[in-house]
Amino acid sequence: MSEHSQPEQQQQQQLDQQQQQQIEHHELDDPTLALDLRIRLLECVFAGSLPTSEAFAKRFSTVDRSGTTSKSLALRLERVLAQLATILDTKPNDAIRRFVQSYDLNEPLLHLPDPTAATKNAGSLGLGEKASLVVEAEPEIVQLERALREIELLDSRGFGGAGKLADANWSQEELAATVADPLQQCISTIDELERRATSMLSQYDSHVNALSEIFVSWDSILTELETDIHALHAAKRTH
Repeated sequence: MSEHSQPEQQQQQQLDQQQQQQIEHHELDDPTLALDLRIRLLECVFAGSLPTSEAFAKRFSTVDRSGTTSKSLALRLERVLAQLATILDTKPNDAIRRFVQSYDLNEPLLHLPDPTAATKNAGSLGLGEKASLVVEAEPEIVQLERALREIELLDSRGFGGAGKLADANWSQEELAATVADPLQQCISTIDELERRATSMLSQYDSHVNALSEIFVSWDSILTELETDIHALHAAKRTH
């Protein structure tokens, strides 16, 4: 009984292995399955979840009808995931990495807009549609907020009537307070700076002249010393 059962078990194992190889070959060559796995992989990457090898193999491994687990696809997809992570970590792909990190905010932008959405009222829009509109209009909102702050600042400084300077009725006192007095202060400051610059230039000239006289004196002293030394050498040779 055991002699007949052992060849049958071996034959059954060979049949199971052949069936498993056929299933793996069919799964590897199935374009629909490959595309589905790639889409799920990209969703996993965009969601920011980078699983470990064990979790990845457990999630993406395929199970056939007999319950046998095939890890070949999981290992291949794990290598692809590692390559994608390496690509995202490179410096030229900073924009893609920021997009992946904020995938939850950018996810509504990946869907094609509904042509009938333009006719909907604001009350009938869903939360995702409202978030998509806000994200899309974010640069304009920030620019508008900055412009409003600048307008408020100018208004607080008294520039509310800008553009009407020619129509204003300026009295003599207002002109003196706003134009003449500051202009006179500027003229006084300029005169003071000119006087200080002239004084510094005259001091510089006096220092240069003093240095020139010192160098001339040194030259005369050195010339006299050389003459005396030559005379001493000549007297020493004659003796």
